[in-house]
Amino acid sequence: MKRSTRLLLGMGLVVLVTTQSWGGSFEILPSGGYQCFPRAISADGSTVAGQVVDEQGSQAFYWTKAAGMVRLGRLPGGSHTSVVRGVSADGTVLAGYSDTGDAFPYNNGAFRWTARDGMQRLPREAFYAWDISADGSVIVGSEAVSLSASAAYRYEYPGKYERIGLWKDAKEMDMAWAVSGDGSIVAGGGRAFVGGELRGGVVRWDSSQGVSLVAAGGAEPAISSDGTTIVGYYNTGENHGAFRWKAGSLIGLGSLPGLDGQLHTPMAVSGDGSIVVGGASNQAFIWDETHGMRSLSDVLTKEHGIDLAGWTLAYATAISDDGKVIAGLVHDSRSYTYGFVAVVPEPSGYILVGTGSIALPLFAWRRRRRAGRATR
Repeated sequence: MKRSTRLLLGMGLVVLVTTQSWGGSFEILPSGGYQCFPRAISADGSTVAGQVVDEQGSQAFYWTKAAGMVRLGRLPGGSHTSVVRGVSADGTVLAGYSDTGDAFPYNNGAFRWTARDGMQRLPREAFYAWDISADGSVIVGSEAVSLSASAAYRYEYPGKYERIGLWKDAKEMDMAWAVSGDGSIVAGGGRAFVGGELRGGVVRWDSSQGVSLVAAGGAEPAISSDGTTIVGYYNTGENHGAFRWKAGSLIGLGSLPGLDGQLHTPMAVSGDGSIVVGGASNQAFIWDETHGMRSLSDVLTKEHGIDLAGWTLAYATAISDDGKVIAGLVHDSRSYTYGFVAVVPEPSGYILVGTGSIALPLFAWRRRRRAGRATR
């Protein structure tokens, strides 16, 4: 059985594309012709969130099948930016940041959003919110200490706020990028002077054990919901590559065929750490221990018979806890960027979710989002 519905483009109009085969389905979701970037996903994959970009700037949104795309506005005083970076397991609590109209260092503000309370600003020191725990009670992010320095924080709803020292005596960037499902483990990093030398890396912060180094020279990690696995990339100058750290053991994830030497960026990991997704040179990848790193397009077309003619899967940016839902970006033949949604059954079993968009430089916003709840 195979069914196809094509995309109609014109004057900013994007119409739903659906391709269905014996192995699942693939579709493009409309965003009114505006740029749209999925950043985070709920545990079951039913809620996707991020930012949509129009003439007024960027605005935070969440999307579900039932509600469609819902824009969330900005914090009071904000005029041009808001982004969702984290989604709770059930999709009801969102975390992100918005401009505020205040003077630096309070011109950005981290927020926590629910349908009942709307967008609520965290303590004024919180500049960015990068991730949220499964129950929506813990948010991690960074403060702006100066124009070139930041400090990591951990916020516990409804009011416990603390700095966490991911790098002792950090002199430049000190970020808390991702948090485990129970909120007790944080993946982050930054740069600090150690023995007179500026060093950086990915670190793991545990509420009971403190800080430990995961990968020297690394940045922007994601963490599994169960807290056992951290993924990211390292760059020591002489060597660089994607990695997975699990239970104290770090392994390289390899590279896509023909892209040796190119930067491969893991952006999310499944709830148990078994599946990693990301991208390299506008080619989305998926990794697991059995198959290694593979092109996500190849998995969908060759293993599941999904027709991707005219489309290039560029980056996978978030994944559900069970690894069956992946949010990401896709380019058409003109290099415009949209979101995608595909349904693929077991055993490879992935469902990919996203929303329509028009081209925008990817690394203006990053990643990550991490596994199972929200996504660098």
